[in-house]
Amino acid sequence: MATIHEHGGEETLQATVARRLRGLLAEIRMTKTEFAARVGWDRGYLYRRLSGETPIDVADLDTIEHTVRIRADYLVGGHEPKMTPPPGPGGKNQGSLDYQFRTLAA
Repeated sequence: MATIHEHGGEETLQATVARRLRGLLAEIRMTKTEFAARVGWDRGYLYRRLSGETPIDVADLDTIEHTVRIRADYLVGGHEPKMTPPPGPGGKNQGSLDYQFRTLAA
């Protein structure tokens, strides 16, 4: 089982991912109920993942990143930025190189 050494302690990867997700939900002031509704999870499914009882898998990370914009890179590795930028004009992701290039070229 993978362990993470952070803040002077040691915890499993699943506990780290769950802790980061709980912390970021609090930081952005999104309730667990709102989060569950946005990602399409029921309360039991959400509770098991946020408690670290059940690991957040790759499909879960993909759902989180595409519906709530919380980056999988942040949840798994702690890499900034924590969230992807909101879509720009025409639904383009402002963080994408394509969007940045077209904006600079205009």
